[in-house]
Amino acid sequence: MKKTVSVCTRQGLYPVPSLWDGLCRIYPGMADKKNGPPVLAFTGSGGKTSWIYALAEELRRQRRKVLIVTTTHMYAPVRWGVTEARTDAVLNQLEREGIAVAGIPDGSGKISFIGDAVYTASCKAAEVVLVEADGSRRLPLKIMGVHEPVIPPQTDAILAFAGLQALGQPVQDVCFRWQEQKLDPQSVVTMPVFARIWQTGCLDILQKTYAAGIVKIVPVLHQADTPQLRHQARHILAAAGADQGLVTSFRPQV
Repeated sequence: MKKTVSVCTRQGLYPVPSLWDGLCRIYPGMADKKNGPPVLAFTGSGGKTSWIYALAEELRRQRRKVLIVTTTHMYAPVRWGVTEARTDAVLNQLEREGIAVAGIPDGSGKISFIGDAVYTASCKAAEVVLVEADGSRRLPLKIMGVHEPVIPPQTDAILAFAGLQALGQPVQDVCFRWQEQKLDPQSVVTMPVFARIWQTGCLDILQKTYAAGIVKIVPVLHQADTPQLRHQARHILAAAGADQGLVTSFRPQV
């Protein structure tokens, strides 16, 4: 898989070598946090789960132990899974392979939250914790529900995702809960429409909820698979009121 990662500011796009490097440039304090592992929550739509696994593999190559959990539901892992509420099972998986995806099977092919006690104990053994904090029905855009996202205590940063594959598509085909904003279901997602949905349906909600600045909000525009999409991403970020963010793409190696 070929990854393209850029830090985006009002001045331009600046390529960086990795997802972790991009995150640390936006939030420098995360790299050398002393009191426990960095905890990153992933919300929004358009590639959260793929991003979580790609970041986990990056960190494992750096010999960091990575705990992956969900506070709601995520698809059951193909590998690295711990599907029982036992701290020792999570710790053993972290020690063996460096990544543990911990959750309780819900009977639908997904896992749910591992539980407060196991989560808290497992965090102490991890060096980075990645949390999938909401769902999106695998669509590139979403409007948050009233109880979303579900952010665990001690979270350092929330990554707010949107997928650029929504551009040029009918709203009803690419946006989860489009009805919440009374959008025309047949209207095409243009750059201004994309920015408005993302801002009002995600970024503004997070900024209002975490107005004290204790938790860093990191906007992420994923699926920027072409130079044109990367150019559009810069303008979307600005139109959505974001001073900086990440613009990323994962593509199969040719």
